[in-house]
Amino acid sequence: MNKFGAVLDDFGLEGTLDKLMEDFIRHISKIFFPDVGGYSLDSHHGFVVEYGMDRDVELGFHVDDSEVTLNVCLGKQFTGGELFFRGVRCEKHVNGETYSFSCIPLLKSIVVWLQRANSCSSPSSRVAILQNGQFRLIKPLYRELYTMNPSMFFVPSFLKAFNANDKDRDKSIKSIMSEPTPGVYTCDMLQPRFCEMLLSEVENFEKWVHETKFRIMRPNTMNKFGAVLDDFGLEGTLDKLMEDFIRHISKIFFPDVGGYSLDSHHGFVVEYGMDRDVELGFHVDDSEVTLNVCLGKQFTGGELFFRGVRCEKHVNGETYPEVSEYIL
Repeated sequence: MNKFGAVLDDFGLEGTLDKLMEDFIRHISKIFFPDVGGYSLDSHHGFVVEYGMDRDVELGFHVDDSEVTLNVCLGKQFTGGELFFRGVRCEKHVNGETYSFSCIPLLKSIVVWLQRANSCSSPSSRVAILQNGQFRLIKPLYRELYTMNPSMFFVPSFLKAFNANDKDRDKSIKSIMSEPTPGVYTCDMLQPRFCEMLLSEVENFEKWVHETKFRIMRPNTMNKFGAVLDDFGLEGTLDKLMEDFIRHISKIFFPDVGGYSLDSHHGFVVEYGMDRDVELGFHVDDSEVTLNVCLGKQFTGGELFFRGVRCEKHVNGETYPEVSEYIL
């Protein structure tokens, strides 16, 4: 999520952070967060991130991959720097109402628990967006997109493969896949109605962005048009997609580059057209496994070209034939 900053371990501060955690943070955690780590904390990931006009501008809502997080404000002369807390995330209401925002000017150290919990407040039908230090609510068009519903999302052949018994599931998943070129697998996956709803939801978000002149984080540095799905509440749906489906596919076809251990995602939609991004050149995705899905109404083009597995010797080698389908 951050393009500017540094990991403190990388330039020798690992020992200092070890002692900080062992002698101080553990004790704080034991007192205030006994149920999510307590005194048993045994690792850390310390880093500094940079924000500014020529750096990262902001960081959207997210859940830290940690039991306990220590935030410290560092800087010289600046304005802003507030932390906004959405509350504790749980499975049931991960996309629920953003009911109790706490805005804390980050002028001191803050230790906060940001993991999942078993209790939460009632859900809502709105998603919160942060703009210029204020929260605005955007009403989704289709709330059913925000909770995983396999029968509504996936075509029958895809669901049937995954519903096979444990003994036959791998074989069943393999049976729905084709391999047009080595290491690239295609299958029918998503219901047309789901695709239509997702496109409408993205368009609704983009319309809101345009009307409010809200500046959003684009999917990557190469695309100027598109949206990160987590930014308008689809994080929970993508979590379940990865946990219940993509992990199994990865275990079968990509055991050496993630397999069943995949534990994070970056889901987004990019837009191409005469008044949008025109094309995307050859690149290497920053991921172990990539799922590409073609979404659109009436259009021509949209082909995917695969150059092959990158290695030092053949990084500029011959390209493979093009493929235009659901790609995994």
